[in-house]
Amino acid sequence: AFAKEKGMEGPIRVAHVSDNSQVVQSDDHNMHTSQDWNPLVLGPSFLVSTFDEWKKAILETDQHMDFMIVSNYRKIAHSKTNPKLVPYKEVMQWAFENSPVPIIGINGFVCEDGAAISIATSPFEQGEVAMQMALDLATGDKRTQNLTTEQTRQYIVIIDEGRFKKSGITLPGVYQSFARAINKFVPEKTVTVKEN
Repeated sequence: AFAKEKGMEGPIRVAHVSDNSQVVQSDDHNMHTSQDWNPLVLGPSFLVSTFDEWKKAILETDQHMDFMIVSNYRKIAHSKTNPKLVPYKEVMQWAFENSPVPIIGINGFVCEDGAAISIATSPFEQGEVAMQMALDLATGDKRTQNLTTEQTRQYIVIIDEGRFKKSGITLPGVYQSFARAINKFVPEKTVTVKEN
């Protein structure tokens, strides 16, 4: 819906912008080996190490994508000469305020740290799959060398209503209903005026 409202033509381009940590490299590899992006087109990834690299990647996103996917940004240094990490909420806040394209988190904390929305893997499903693997090993049904990497099939939706309204993204109401149902919908803060 957002793409049509903004007059986007052709396939919708998405790209991954995140830090360059080992876990992100794994996420990025999984994204690019997945064949299930249709009708979207997955573009290049921008995995950065410093805050200046982050800012540059964010500001130039509209050259490469229509939507930005963010997985992690908690390992971004102040600079090449100052390895101290930038506070992660500051990193996400800067991205939200300056990105020319909408940001969609693929971890719940991306929304909790300042994005408008995250569509993330379900921790419930991850727990169930891990428990089943442990049971299979404990009962002897499987051996460690026979375990395979599992792909998630369920997700959760986290929405910050105030930021969501500012983002310009529109989604079917079921996403908001789902976020509310699992208590992951942050309502827009309203200012109340007390009368004396």
